[in-house]
Amino acid sequence: MVAVLLVFHGSRDQRPQQGMCQLVNRMQVELDHHFQRCLVHVAQLELGELPLADQLYEFAMGAGELGLDQVYIFPLFLLAGNHVMDDIPLQVKAAAQRLGQQFQLIQMPHLGSFPGFVQLMQTQMKKMQSKSWILLAHGSRRSGGNQSVIELATQLNATPAFWVIPPSMEMQINQLILTGCSDIGVIPYFMFPGRILTTIAHQLIQLKKEFPTVNLEISNPVSANPELAKLLVSQVIQFQQKTVD
Repeated sequence: MVAVLLVFHGSRDQRPQQGMCQLVNRMQVELDHHFQRCLVHVAQLELGELPLADQLYEFAMGAGELGLDQVYIFPLFLLAGNHVMDDIPLQVKAAAQRLGQQFQLIQMPHLGSFPGFVQLMQTQMKKMQSKSWILLAHGSRRSGGNQSVIELATQLNATPAFWVIPPSMEMQINQLILTGCSDIGVIPYFMFPGRILTTIAHQLIQLKKEFPTVNLEISNPVSANPELAKLLVSQVIQFQQKTVD
């Protein structure tokens, strides 16, 4: 039996909430194939009714009542920004202090660092027929926070672009068009649909009007990939095997 807590940023938009519910259901099915019983729950770093530390504590206490003494915490973040490096560890530490040494909170690496994530993104790309690609991430102002996006873009043979820092999607699309590209696919490096992706879609509509001879497409966000649940479950299994060994 295992207990898994999925930590996402939190949003007032209902679409990320719906995406999380779908992901939890998929993980529940996958975990049931490997464990007799499992608990999967969601926590919000921001905009939750309780601070994350309190959410962690309450979930751990519930798991403890079922005889468990550890919880796997998955930060569903794609970049190693401030949330992953500072905010979540502080909240986990605060919850751990309340729980005491008899209970273990295991913070897993953030989602974007998982082995196999490249293959996950490639499955998104296979659903489109584009010949040139842009990997569009939110971006982080933290030093070194965007290096993983640049490396992933290289692995995907894509051009990196960012939402909050340059180079922007529009800049990179213009550059690709200048080099003769006429079939461009945008891979949104975002977990869930929401306001930002809606704005990006509107920007692409305007760019299509500006460049009517260029085919511009956008794929679904990461959470829409059914393989995501399998990737998360594989991390639980691998960690447990290492612990046993």
